[in-house]
Amino acid sequence: MYAHFRVFVIAQGFVLANALVLVFGVVAWGLLYFHRVPKEEAMLVAEFGDEYREYVKTTGRVIPKL
Repeated sequence: MYAHFRVFVIAQGFVLANALVLVFGVVAWGLLYFHRVPKEEAMLVAEFGDEYREYVKTTGRVIPKL
């Protein structure tokens, strides 16, 4: 979801040909990401514990690992 939103924000800036939209979109995404993701991960660790910690080792945070 976060990777999709990041690509959408960047694409929207280019499609609209407006640097201001691009800059504010990237800043908004950054605030969302750095504010929300740590809280979500803490909730997942609280809910799933070691199972989630093992899952995180095999996946990427924004861009999936192959």
